[in-house]
Amino acid sequence: MSISEFVLLFNDVIFIYTLIILTFFCMSIITASIYLSKHKREEKELGTYFDGMPERYIPVSILVPSYNEEQVIVESILSLMKLDYEEYEVIVINDGSADNTFQVVVDYFKLQPKKIHFNESLKTQPIKKIYEGYVNNHHLLVVDKENGGKSDALNTGINISKYPLFIAMDADCIIKPDAVHHLVFPMLMDKRTIAVGGNIKISNNLTIENGEVVEQRMPKGFFVIYQIIEYMRVFMISRIAWNQYKSNLIISGAFGLFRKDKVIEVGGYRTDTVGEDMELVVRLNLYQIENKREYRIQNQVDAYCFTQVPNKFKDFKNQRIRWHIGLMQSIYFHRKSIFNVKYHRVGLIGITYYTFFEMLSAVIEIFGYFVILIAIVLGLFNIKMYMFLLLAVIVYSFSVTISAITLEQYSLENKTSFGLIVKLTFLSLFEPFIYRQLCNFIRIYAMFRYKFYKNKWNKGKRIQYESK
Repeated sequence: MSISEFVLLFNDVIFIYTLIILTFFCMSIITASIYLSKHKREEKELGTYFDGMPERYIPVSILVPSYNEEQVIVESILSLMKLDYEEYEVIVINDGSADNTFQVVVDYFKLQPKKIHFNESLKTQPIKKIYEGYVNNHHLLVVDKENGGKSDALNTGINISKYPLFIAMDADCIIKPDAVHHLVFPMLMDKRTIAVGGNIKISNNLTIENGEVVEQRMPKGFFVIYQIIEYMRVFMISRIAWNQYKSNLIISGAFGLFRKDKVIEVGGYRTDTVGEDMELVVRLNLYQIENKREYRIQNQVDAYCFTQVPNKFKDFKNQRIRWHIGLMQSIYFHRKSIFNVKYHRVGLIGITYYTFFEMLSAVIEIFGYFVILIAIVLGLFNIKMYMFLLLAVIVYSFSVTISAITLEQYSLENKTSFGLIVKLTFLSLFEPFIYRQLCNFIRIYAMFRYKFYKNKWNKGKRIQYESK
């Protein structure tokens, strides 16, 4: 094949590839809109559903793996102790922190040493000591263990936990008082549900008082603004659409609910990946299908969790490297399912989409720029086609942002201010040329440096929450 023939072929590939992405997101917007419209109607009848249910709640263990979290851990625990939920325990797992995370918690909450006997269902690094206490009549355990990584810390929490459901969450997160109720509700409604993800919002522009969000300010900074756009699109459109496609492969490690017995059954969290959250959910999907079980994995839009995002390039780069390598590892571990009819929609749609339109998208896009340069040199540049694609991408970016904002304003109680809506809408026009390209180059870099970064967490620095 000559260079000219290759350029023409690649033009066709790019055109089809772009159309598939645009079509998929148009379908996702429509699917999410239909779901949220139905969800809003059902929400009005929630009290009726709830009153008629024989089982109104399931006890929950909240696991908080912590490494160097002394700046935010107390506010996080305070917020957890004010949850509007009947029965739960909080287990903070200090994973060999180099700072005073463990002592800060012990001193602030006046905890006492405790000996606990439990089944070691999952192998973990040794535990040094355990302290306990009660805050607002809820059990608080703090486990000090040798460093083994986030997965190992979560496995430790699973071993120690006493309830049938557990929530895995990040130590910097602040969750709304009713978030656990919303997260558990799908499991009450359908016993086939084995995991539920929350709606992750950005907390960098929040003021915290006694563990509760009391003020939202206009966010500042390039990275924070574009991450707000990104998170809104993901959790108001993509994750909801994947619910309907029955192919949910990701529950954010920041806030997710699981049936403990199902997680133990598949071996808990893998410790040889930096993308433990996605890898576990993919494995849960495949295991249920292989054993011919009916199951549900959902994302719940009303279960709010606020989390910090990087506001500096170094932290942002390290986070996105970790995310992309985690994606690569998850797909590699479960590569047998790619476009495999045996795994139903998960294999034919879910894992296939994440392989070709998430993991490889940066390669295709960046390579496309080089092909454009070759096409210009050879006089094969089709300006009409590329202008069409450029316009389509701009319209796509604008439309997805507007759709996410509209759906959030229509269906949820947490409204975005008018000023922020204007700012997000305007900046979304430039997202394909600035933020997306930056993310693409970081993904390419991650692929080249895979061996170096594959076991590195590269955790960013936390920012202490402001208090009034």
